[in-house]
Amino acid sequence: MALSQSLMTAQTSLRAHQQRMDVIANNVANVNTIGYKASRTRFAEHIVQQISFGRAPTVAMGVGGLNPLQIGTGVVIGSILADMSQGPLGTTDRPLDAAIQGDGFFVVRYYGQQRFTRAGSFGLDPQGNLVEMTTGALVQGYNALHDSGGRPILDPAGRAVLSQSVETLRIPPGLRSPARQTEYVRLSGNISGEMAAGESFSTSGVIYDSAGRAHVLQVEFRSTTTPGEFAIALMLDGRPVQLPASSSSIRFAANGLLESPVALRIPASELNAALGGNSAVFDPGRSLTVELAPDTNRLAGVTNFAGRSTVSIVEQDGYAAGELLGISIDVTGRLLGSFSNGRTEVLGQVVIARFTNPEGLLREGGSLFAAGPNGGPPILGTAGDLFPGIRIAGGFLEEANVDLTAELTELITTQRAFEAAARVVTVSDQLLAELNALKR
Repeated sequence: MALSQSLMTAQTSLRAHQQRMDVIANNVANVNTIGYKASRTRFAEHIVQQISFGRAPTVAMGVGGLNPLQIGTGVVIGSILADMSQGPLGTTDRPLDAAIQGDGFFVVRYYGQQRFTRAGSFGLDPQGNLVEMTTGALVQGYNALHDSGGRPILDPAGRAVLSQSVETLRIPPGLRSPARQTEYVRLSGNISGEMAAGESFSTSGVIYDSAGRAHVLQVEFRSTTTPGEFAIALMLDGRPVQLPASSSSIRFAANGLLESPVALRIPASELNAALGGNSAVFDPGRSLTVELAPDTNRLAGVTNFAGRSTVSIVEQDGYAAGELLGISIDVTGRLLGSFSNGRTEVLGQVVIARFTNPEGLLREGGSLFAAGPNGGPPILGTAGDLFPGIRIAGGFLEEANVDLTAELTELITTQRAFEAAARVVTVSDQLLAELNALKR
């Protein structure tokens, strides 16, 4: 019985070390797998056979205690731990590749089931869905909201408003940046204080109507007989624009700074009237503000110092419609679309999931994980917002965190332990043979 027990004990060692070898082999095989997390095998002692529970000391009789007599019955796999530490980042120069710096997982939907991954090799399918390229899993996040006219909805700070529901990120094929009517024009520079009465200086720039068509706005300053006063005239595509009487002239103080008015407000109806006919290319519900100088810093606007005239239109907020040129991912996981009209717009944001115990996740293959009973529920949020410690590296992929030096070292120790267990089997077999020979 005792010799057969040693055989069984050695057998458990052979089985356990074979399983450990399987784990090591899988780690080595996936050394170049994007987002792979290495596994570590931990052994535990098998059931212990109690021969004696020992004896407490008896002081009155002068007898000491005895330790229990216990014989182990081998080894078992106690746990296979997932190493969730950060893997090295490798550059790919693909704008839709992304790597997570810190804890957390990308959220994807695979055959209708929510899954999690560190592999951020993303791309677009023919329907415009953002997918993980190795599995085809649909990447989840918050899409940008648009109004009925297809324009992105902006908050008061001018930022894109994102959906509050987690859904598949989608960039519609043929997406365009809608045109924006110019509502603000800013001038800056100097009108020469040495101009004689009747002399003029004009500057021009491009503004846009509601359909994104370009128009040339010309602003003329003509010196009057009153010192520091200039009459203003506006031309749109070479046609005069009717200005309110209060905005027909501007006045400068003796120090060369603008006194009034600091801005001209022209109703859009006057812009349409200047174009003639029944033109309604400018939205009548909006107006055009031409800022001559900011209230906070008059030196940043139009001035009236000695020297040459340099006034120009330095800023305007309109633009034409634009074609989508490319998509990139920023450090918070926002999808940024670059358009031919010079605009960069937020198209969506990737969602990140964190777990109380990420080692409790279930491996699904394809670098995908599923929520497990000991992993805890996923906490969904975005990098830099709910998870300020997480950054997304666009144009990078996280490589496997397999340490080949450690794996090869464990390979050697596992091989030696397996050989030793096999030797125990051999010796136990020899002892059984000797025992069977006793009857001779």
